[in-house]
Amino acid sequence: MEHHGQNNSPLGYNPAAGPEQEITAITTAPVQQETLHKESEKVIASLAPDYFDPIAAVDVLALAAPPLVIPLEQLNDAPKLVDCPFCKYRAMTKVTEENSTQTGIAALFCCLFCGIIGVCVPYICKWAQDYHHFCTHCGAKVAIRPNDGPVQVQKPSGPASMPSAYPAAPSAPPKPA
Repeated sequence: MEHHGQNNSPLGYNPAAGPEQEITAITTAPVQQETLHKESEKVIASLAPDYFDPIAAVDVLALAAPPLVIPLEQLNDAPKLVDCPFCKYRAMTKVTEENSTQTGIAALFCCLFCGIIGVCVPYICKWAQDYHHFCTHCGAKVAIRPNDGPVQVQKPSGPASMPSAYPAAPSAPPKPA
């Protein structure tokens, strides 16, 4: 038998009850989530009573899902977690802002149209900034996000010398027949 005016919402929210009921439903949601979490722990513990350890379960979940890193090509003006190609570690980037040539050009135009005080406006308002990302572990510059183009990824240079992949050439060239 269904009662009119009642809603079978998991939070017990009834739109006809007014704003007071809505506030109660919102404030009880975390309590219900905590209850569901405790219930799921009980179910897992009942399946393997000798082996269940909630702390170990959290550790396993942490190991199973490594942190997500941002590809260097997708860096913007904020620090992000990246895989550094120089030191081969996962680290946050440190971002520095540098004025681009466009900032200087904007300052020139502001000077022409607004007077000498206008020169400061592009620098104070941070117009046309380039963003340089540095690895916080090794300090290497990993990327530059210019104001007017795509991200420029910095890659480590190859070794100064390396073993040859080819055999040595014969000492005398073959004689033509």
